[in-house]
Amino acid sequence: MCGGAFLLVGVVACVCAFLTLFGGVLVAASDEVGDHLLFSGASVRETEDQAWTLRVRGQVPSLAGCYVLVHDARGNLVLKAHVPHGEYTDGHPLDLVLPKDGWAGDYQILVVGREADVRGFDLPLSDLKLEVYGRTLFATRSKGPLWFQAEAGETPQEFSGYKGSLKILEGGQPLVGPLQSGKLYALDTTGTFYFNAKPGAYLSFSPDRNFHPDPKLAAISWWQLVNPALKPDEYPAPSGDPTAKNK
Repeated sequence: MCGGAFLLVGVVACVCAFLTLFGGVLVAASDEVGDHLLFSGASVRETEDQAWTLRVRGQVPSLAGCYVLVHDARGNLVLKAHVPHGEYTDGHPLDLVLPKDGWAGDYQILVVGREADVRGFDLPLSDLKLEVYGRTLFATRSKGPLWFQAEAGETPQEFSGYKGSLKILEGGQPLVGPLQSGKLYALDTTGTFYFNAKPGAYLSFSPDRNFHPDPKLAAISWWQLVNPALKPDEYPAPSGDPTAKNK
C-alpha cells in the first residue's frame, strides 16, 4: 500500500484485508485544507481531448515504491508508472503527464501496492476540473461535508457508518424524503471515521468537482489490463482463498 499524510496507523491492516478479499486497493489522501479521505480509486473527467497531469505529492514509505495506474472507460490502460520510495512535496512533486490521445471521457486512477502503515497522497490527484473518489468503503476526517450524486437504479442509495452520525443534507438541512437520481447532495460525516456506501458513491470535497463517472469504469478489471496474457481462470485469487493458484 502506498500513501501520504493520513491517520490509519494501527487500524489499516484489517481494512487492507477487507479490500484484498474484494480485489480492491486503498488510497489515503488529504486535500488543501487538511481534510482526509480513504477510498478505493479516483475518477476524473476530460471534457475535451487534452493533455493532463497526474501529480503525486506525499510519502511513499515502502522501499519497493508503488504503481499508479490509469485506464479509460474503453478498457485501455493509458498509464502504468512506478513511483519510487520517497517523499514528494508541493515544490518537488512527481508529475506524470498523459498526452492528448484523440479521445475525451472518463478515467480511473488506482494506486497499487502494499504497506503496513498507510500514508496518503495530497488531493486533488490531477489538474482536471472534475475529480471524485469512490466507491463503497471509505474513512474520513473532514471539516466539512462530502458531496455526491444519487445513483440511478433500483437499489436505493444507502450510507452506513461505524459510530458517529451520517446525515444526508439538502440545502444545508437534513434530507426529508427520498433521494432524487442525479441530484447533488452533501454528506455530513461528523464523528464518523469508517463508512460504506451501497450500491456505491463518488465523493468530492467540493460540489464543483463532483460528477458521476461512466459506469463502464467500475466494470473494468484493472488487473487484466496490467497482465492481458492471463486467462480468466488464472487471475490471482483473493488472499486467503484456498483455491488460489498464484500464491
